[in-house]
Amino acid sequence: MHPTSCTVVAVDWSGRGGSDQARYIWLCEVVDGEVVRLESGRSRAAIVDYLACAARGDAPLVVGFDFAFSVPEWYLHELELTRAKELWELVAREDLTPRMREVGLRRWIQDPEWPFWRTGRPADLTRDRAFRRTDLEVTAPRIQPKSVFQLVGAGMVGPGSLYGMQALHELSQAGYGIWPFDPRGPRMVVEIFPRTLTGPVVKRDRGARETVLRRFDLDPRHRASAVGSEDAFDALVSALTMAAAADELAQLDEEPAYGLEGRIWTTSAIVRSAAPKKPPLRDDVFVPRELRRLDGSEKIGETGSRIGDFWSWAFSDLRSNTERGVFAEFLVARAVGDDSPLRETWANYDLTTPSGIRVEVKASGYLQSWQQKKLSEISFGRLMALAWDAVTGELGAEPEVRADVFVFAIQTCRDPDAYEVLDIDQWEFRVMSADVIRENPLKSVGISFLDLHAPRRLRWNELRDAVEEAGRREAT
Repeated sequence: MHPTSCTVVAVDWSGRGGSDQARYIWLCEVVDGEVVRLESGRSRAAIVDYLACAARGDAPLVVGFDFAFSVPEWYLHELELTRAKELWELVAREDLTPRMREVGLRRWIQDPEWPFWRTGRPADLTRDRAFRRTDLEVTAPRIQPKSVFQLVGAGMVGPGSLYGMQALHELSQAGYGIWPFDPRGPRMVVEIFPRTLTGPVVKRDRGARETVLRRFDLDPRHRASAVGSEDAFDALVSALTMAAAADELAQLDEEPAYGLEGRIWTTSAIVRSAAPKKPPLRDDVFVPRELRRLDGSEKIGETGSRIGDFWSWAFSDLRSNTERGVFAEFLVARAVGDDSPLRETWANYDLTTPSGIRVEVKASGYLQSWQQKKLSEISFGRLMALAWDAVTGELGAEPEVRADVFVFAIQTCRDPDAYEVLDIDQWEFRVMSADVIRENPLKSVGISFLDLHAPRRLRWNELRDAVEEAGRREAT
């Protein structure tokens, strides 16, 4: 059975200002399964004009945008709005808040009002209030959408979403139905999240992008564009995945349960087209089943023991370099607000903050679990490494910095009798943006390097603000 005949357009959007935005906005158009256009060069306004013209045709048309179509429901209620379209109209008029009305959207983004943020997520903006229901329903490891309230940092979607809401207002008036707010129609706009459509891939790795693109029969020009640009890659693979699910897209209708916050479109075709797991990519690749979190009470067969007994037996010596390092990751995760339920052993970085900053944690100490003739020197290695592609099972070609911020955790105790890993006061932390590591590509660094580039000695409860500050420096 052939997919429904239709035109699919995927737009990799951008919240950048000025003429620079045209370099980063990519549009991919697929007609009846064939890529007919993959290009950049249009501003946000030009994209809207192009789609408004396309809406005058007779053929079914579905457009996917990668920005948030609305905000969490509680904020709409606070604004006394009953429909997302009212929100779009306010943003289109640059009238969402008193300050936006005064200075305009572009300047407002640089100095927003609560609950939008640029200096770290406000303490009173809890996870359930920072995200929409559909954001939290994306459960793939390390790829949860960022909060629409976030206006700075890696992976931010706030600026693009606000400009995108202006576009939705215009496209709605041009005759498009916006899913899931409107009934089914011949011209529909859907919210997409490219990371779910492309599958797990280190997008900044040219080789990883090339590997994913081998799954598709492409014009060499389109393939070259997608290999050369992350944004073109997202637009291309998203459009092809949507086209493969044309039958599903043709059946989209309004969904009252998501009628205020919107919904990220997804499909079973994602597994087949963008991130196939069964069968594996090669005969010698086995895909592990989903990991479940243990709580220590699980029984170990007929041994009479529980998994907590094993943990106590195997991991009580937190003086060991390996266990101390994992414990340091745990401390930093709790400090910066990474609420991932499980540690991902083979990830390219250790943690992610709520604002999207990727964090690498390095640990060292003066004392070890064995007898020493002298104190150990503080040293941190493997600052740059080969990126791991979970899809291909292959490493990148060149070592690279894989995080936005580094946290160096030092267990400072020098007296074996007083040594206590669990004593937070015995820990010292230094925070450094990744740019410093890139500018000084050393195999390892010690205290003198930290004193030069990250002299501030931080306590555990100071880590969150310091990581956010370093992440902002990395993003600028």
